[in-house]
Amino acid sequence: WAGLACAVKLATCKNNILILEAAPKAGGRARGITIHDTKIDNGQHVLITAYTATMQMLQLVGINSTDVFIKNSIDFELLLQSG
Repeated sequence: WAGLACAVKLATCKNNILILEAAPKAGGRARGITIHDTKIDNGQHVLITAYTATMQMLQLVGINSTDVFIKNSIDFELLLQSG
């Protein structure tokens, strides 16, 4: 996301952008991972709850966050009961 945010900022200044990924898999801290055949979006909780800049970047490129993120509340009572 940091690289994409940088690219968006540079693009708003009318620069030509080339994005390269150094890691074997794109996504950085927010890349998807698989644990025991279960796919998990790693890091998304940080991007959508802690960083207002992420929401500002989505707005800048014309993405409505309510269209792309599903926000669910955690039922802690249910979690405690399921042990």
